[in-house]
Amino acid sequence: MRYLCRRVILNNEEYGLSIVEIDGESVTIKPFDREIHSTSYVEGVIVIKTENGRLTSFVIN
Repeated sequence: MRYLCRRVILNNEEYGLSIVEIDGESVTIKPFDREIHSTSYVEGVIVIKTENGRLTSFVIN
């Protein structure tokens, strides 16, 4: 899954306008550069928690 979000919180670290990519249990966050057709826009906040590099929680507020 690929999301464009105005605000992302990963393990209590906050990011502004970013692309969030989730591949299984792996999470990548990078600054927004461009959208592609498979990008879902989230107007709210995505809160992500990981443990030992693995996704443990993903919430869209």
